[in-house]
Amino acid sequence: MLTSFFQRPYLVVCPFTQSTFAPYCTGDHDVARISHIRKEEDDAFARTTGSYLTWWNLPTSALSSEKKEGSEKSPLLMLSTLFFGWPPPKGGWESCLHRIATRVPLSFKYASLREGSRLDKNYAFLEAGISYLNSMFPHATLVAPLGIGSHPDHITTSWACRSVRHRFHRVYFYEDLPYASECGSGGIVRFVRSFDRHLRPVGIEVSAVMEEKVRNLLLYSTQVSSHEVLLVRGHAKRVGHGASFERLWTY
Repeated sequence: MLTSFFQRPYLVVCPFTQSTFAPYCTGDHDVARISHIRKEEDDAFARTTGSYLTWWNLPTSALSSEKKEGSEKSPLLMLSTLFFGWPPPKGGWESCLHRIATRVPLSFKYASLREGSRLDKNYAFLEAGISYLNSMFPHATLVAPLGIGSHPDHITTSWACRSVRHRFHRVYFYEDLPYASECGSGGIVRFVRSFDRHLRPVGIEVSAVMEEKVRNLLLYSTQVSSHEVLLVRGHAKRVGHGASFERLWTY
């Protein structure tokens, strides 16, 4: 979080809090345990940054791929698996389709993900929830993920935020890490143009607060390790051409 850039107070909204995703957590990965641990991480982050925090208790997209027979994957989750291999294909036929899909033009993939996000069952809830926050805080600045990469929760959130952007005083989209670090500068620009061609970049030097940023990231120890930290540091150096910069996109 760019605490030196945005004005206080901060309200951090955590929409997807029912989860089993914790790649660096040992032990059972049942929903209750992992969701509790991840909420403790959110609490630690909020205390450290002096933020208010709210949870919306939506299930993460990964949960829908683990549900028992009788439930269906969301279209967005299926597209993410097919085009980008997230979550990793579980069967031979999924892996085969993914290999074929790697040849599909990136512009078509992004357009498909955009349409898939609107079919996500959480999309309408996110739109309504974000609009309600605006009614409570009419002069607030909305800061949202761009949805770069393949994570369905980020994609749904980014498009829901884009759909209600006109309600807010100011809107910024941040480059999702570590996913954005794998796209390259040209790939990020192409993605942003497909997402909203009116967005323009804003570069903010974070060299002086980079270590603080890393410490905050490491509060999420179930999801972040030294590998992700290296990706974040490398991305900041590439954006700043040697110095550490974070890039936001706004109107």
